[in-house]
Amino acid sequence: MERQSDGTGRPGLGSARTATPKRLFAAGRIVLGAGLAVVGCTTLWPATRVSTQASPSDAFGCLVTQAKQLGFRVAPDSGHHQLQAEQALPQAAHGADLTEYARKNVLVAKVVRTGGGTGAGGGSTIDVRAETIAQEETRRGLTDESLPASPEVRAAADTLVARCRSAPPTTSLPG
Repeated sequence: MERQSDGTGRPGLGSARTATPKRLFAAGRIVLGAGLAVVGCTTLWPATRVSTQASPSDAFGCLVTQAKQLGFRVAPDSGHHQLQAEQALPQAAHGADLTEYARKNVLVAKVVRTGGGTGAGGGSTIDVRAETIAQEETRRGLTDESLPASPEVRAAADTLVARCRSAPPTTSLPG
């Protein structure tokens, strides 16, 4: 295959221009695939999973109580044994970005029954995820931006798990 001239006296550039978009597209797919592979291996929000002998109701009650004691504003969903606890951070904790409106630490917890059946027996699994979220002012309004979990919220998640891992197994009222 003979190289063509593009009129500047330099041979070979004419044929290279026709193949460049295909090569760039292929290279872009490789870079995108590698980028997604790296992103898939890391997380901004570490999760902690522990097993407990307590029933889901007891473990959930412990999570709600302890999150409140740690200074979080709790929004429980008792029907699904899930909760979201938020703690607003002071203005000094915000980044240098002028569009950042607020920053908060968030604990997301879920309790799942581990024992078979729906009776009072069996234990449960507690999943707690620590998050840090920045609310930024954009043209579309306030938008949540994911940030790496702060050391404070990670410590709060570890404390919550440690306190509720040994929740009393029979404190639920019958009925």
